[in-house]
This record gives sequence, structure tokens and C-alpha cells, in this order.
Amino acid sequence: MSSAFDTIDKHILLNILKNIIREDEQRIIRYLLGNPELSLKLKGSSKTEPLKSNIGTPQGDSLSPVLSIVYLEHALKNIRKIEPIYTENTLELAIADDVDFVSTTDFVDVETIQKEFADFRFNVNTN
Repeated sequence: MSSAFDTIDKHILLNILKNIIREDEQRIIRYLLGNPELSLKLKGSSKTEPLKSNIGTPQGDSLSPVLSIVYLEHALKNIRKIEPIYTENTLELAIADDVDFVSTTDFVDVETIQKEFADFRFNVNTN
């Protein structure tokens, strides 16, 4: 995946978390994700008007990697249900935001994988 933290859809993530954590924990995460306003300031110029961000998780805190992994695992669960992709000869290797699909005998349908991950705003790097 490319830029995994930057592509997470907050609404999808919060729906995933509804089935995993308690309501008070959901509120804390909702507050963390919030609707941050981002401004740019280039050297020698003034700050730009604030831009609202509705995607991505804040980087630099300890919770964002965990939220990213929960989000990725949910996307992978959806892909695992697709019969032609997962056979007894297919192996999935996932570490953080890096996922590889390996098969000893079968063709791995990269286009279907890309389509499924696109529903979660993930950019698949096929290289």
C-alpha cells in the first residue's frame, strides 16, 4: 500500500470499530480523528486558509498505527472471501501496511485485489 495512513476513510474506520470497542472508546477515537484543519506555511509567505481533512489518521501518535492495522485487516477480511483469489495454494504476507499475495501454482488476480482495496481508499502498488 502507498500512503496507507493518509488514505484511511474515517467513516469506514469508525463503523469497523463499532463492532470491536466500547462506546466510550469510540468517542475518544472520534475526537482524535475529528475534523482537523490543516494550514500550510511556506518559507517567506503567510499561512494558507485552513483546509478540512476527512481522510487519514494523525501521524506521530501511538494509536494511528493500531487504527491503520485494524482498517487494513478489515479490508483483507473482505478480500479473503473472494473465492478465486484465495485457494489452498495462496499465501498472504502482511506486515504493517505491506501486503503480498503469493501463490505456488495459481494466478493471483491483482486487478480484483486493487478493486477491493480501492473501496477502502488504499492505493495498491503492484511493483
